Amino acid sequence: MLDTPSRGRLGITEREAWRRLRSLAQGRSLLTREALWKVNHTLAPLRDQLEAEGVELGWFTRAPSTLIARWSWIGLGEIMAGGVALFLGVVLPMSGAILLGGALGIGGLLTVGVGQAMSQRTKDGAWVDAMLKAYRRTGRYPRQGGGVGLRPRPSQRGRRSDHAWT
Repeated sequence: MLDTPSRGRLGITEREAWRRLRSLAQGRSLLTREALWKVNHTLAPLRDQLEAEGVELGWFTRAPSTLIARWSWIGLGEIMAGGVALFLGVVLPMSGAILLGGALGIGGLLTVGVGQAMSQRTKDGAWVDAMLKAYRRTGRYPRQGGGVGLRPRPSQRGRRSDHAWT
């Protein structure tokens, strides 16, 4: 549900993201299934700015894309080192090198996989993430206060599941 945020509550980047999402909705209050597939492409030019504001708000210690890229490169390095060890283990018959190469390769794959979820959230960022996950799961806002400036605001329709973050 695309509920209109309160005036003055969004930063410049968030307002631009909101404008782009509204254009995807084409005047409706809901995004269609087809429009949902376009959200990432539509917001991609704003991703760095949104991440910078997340860091500024204290939700992340560093921009998530930087950390994800770092862990991905580390994992790829481990995979390459594993490939070299496997090659050496085959060319110079050494079972230890083959075992080491296999272990490095599997470890590299795990590092790349886990690295995609790395973001170094702060305590406030973890709270915001937990609130959003709870809302996605239940359609209701958590009752506890988190001190991060996000509160549920009923929409004009007044149904429980129609809220917007303010």
